[in-house]
Formats: sequence, structure tokens, C-alpha cells
Amino acid sequence: MFSFFKERIITLISVSLLALTASLSLNGQNKYHNEITITSDNDNYDFIRKDRYYTFGQSIGYNKLLSEQNKLKSIISFKLGVEAYTPYSKLYRKKRNYDRPYAGFSYLSVNYSQALSKKLVSIGLKLGAIGKHSYAENIQIATHALFGVHQPVGWHTQINNHVGLNIQGSISNELFRKSKVMIFNEINAEFGLLQNHIDVSPGVIIGRMEGLHNSSYFGTSLGANKDDFIESYWSFQIKGKLQFYDATINGSFYDDDSYLTRSPSQFVFKLKTGYTYSRNFISMSFLWTFQTPETNASEFHTYGSIRVKFRF
Repeated sequence: MFSFFKERIITLISVSLLALTASLSLNGQNKYHNEITITSDNDNYDFIRKDRYYTFGQSIGYNKLLSEQNKLKSIISFKLGVEAYTPYSKLYRKKRNYDRPYAGFSYLSVNYSQALSKKLVSIGLKLGAIGKHSYAENIQIATHALFGVHQPVGWHTQINNHVGLNIQGSISNELFRKSKVMIFNEINAEFGLLQNHIDVSPGVIIGRMEGLHNSSYFGTSLGANKDDFIESYWSFQIKGKLQFYDATINGSFYDDDSYLTRSPSQFVFKLKTGYTYSRNFISMSFLWTFQTPETNASEFHTYGSIRVKFRF
């Protein structure tokens, strides 16, 4: 129990120190043209003691405003991340008990986005590595050793090494906005040798927020005036995901001789909700996600997310 709360406290202290560092580096620009995003996902952030399925994800991203003319913004984004997936229990030793394979996933993505007043269109590429070369196993083992948590016993059975390239695209539309309420919808698609899926994600934002063209929620706050940019809102978003292939579950797109593979659930439902506060150079989000089973043998899953953005 002590190690559980110690991990939470260290995470909060780290986020606070990052915010302090960023505040000391501000310059005198009237608008922000660059943004760094740090995201940490973990299934222990919701304070339910578990360690399974999508057990953690860490990423760092960089966004740059390329141009802004007549309310048309062009933004380029880069992201480097790692994710880890495990069965229901990290202590299972027998293959028949694995309701999803162990899998590590590291990736580098680049996206180009154009934002209008009520629409955001993005297209990009993702280069990913699955297996031991992702180093997700090393990160989880080192983290568990640091906090004195039981070590997983099955990483030697993880999905074999696999490298792939995906193309991804999304369209976001502001459907309704009045006073402190915005209703929107997002359509995302991703195809290639890593994941193949299409999802539709309607949502609502309640509180003080900018429009889709200028909001931290959609990653379009670059170009905002740094002296009066303030957002404080709750967000609720549901996602219906139709998935055809997932290399962290199916294994390699080609012939695969991994220790264990599964077939992904064709339809996955997600609910994501949380609170975001954004003021001038910094945004902080605390989110919670509920997800239905990713395979026919697994169960539902929940996890929390902490996201911090620094603009300069």
C-alpha cells in the first residue's frame, strides 16, 4: 500500500517541477508558436489497484504552428511514445490463463493538421516497433523494482519483434456551441502494419472553453494570445471503435510464431472523461477512461491519464 501511494506522490511532484521549469523559460512573444506535450497513462492512476491490459503508456510530443491566415491554422506535430500490454494478471505462468498477449509498443509519429473555425483535419504517419525492441518490458521491470512491486513473470512470452508503418487521419467537427457548452464529433482511421481500425467519437465539453479552432482539447491552442488565454472545462467523450487488426494482439501482419496471439474484439467501446485547466503557457488534464474488452477472452479495463502542455 505504501509503494502505491509513493508512486502517486512522486508523479505529482514530477509534474509540478516540470511546470516550474517551463514557467522560468517564458519569453516575451505575444502569441505561442510552439508546444511540448507530456502524457502519462497508467491503470493505477484511478486508484484501483490493478496492473493489466493497457498497463502504462508514456509519450512526449512537440507541436509547431506553421502558419495562421484568415482563421486557418497549420500545425505540425511529432510524438515519441511507448506502451505496455499484459494479461489480466502479471503473475500468471500458464499459457491457458493469458487472455491477451504480453506486448510492448514504441512509436514515432508525425502529423500535419489544418484547423478552421469549426473543423480540424489531420493526416500523418506512424513508425512503430513491437516486441523486445520496444523496451516496454525493460521500463516496466525497472519501475516495479524501483517501487517494490511484484515483477511480471511472462515478458519472455511477449509478441515477437515486428516493425511497421501506419497512415492515420482524423476529422473533428464542432456541431454545436453556445455559452459554456460545446458538442463535437471526431472520426479517426488508421491503417498499415501496426493497427487497422476506424472509430467515431462524439463528445461534449462543459465550462469555459475556446472554439475548436483555438482549444487545448484539440491541440489547436497555438496562436492564442498569451495574456488572456484561459480554459477550465469538463469533457465527456464516447468512442465506438471498429478494429480489424492490432499487432499487439494478433502478432505480425505476416506469419507469426509468437508464444501466444489472440483475435481482437471487432468492436470496442470507450468512455473518456476528465477535467482540463489551461492558462497562458500551461495546460493540465486529468482524465479517466473506461474500455470494453479488447479480446473475446479479456474483461473491461479502466485507466487514468495525466497530460501537461507547455507553450512558448
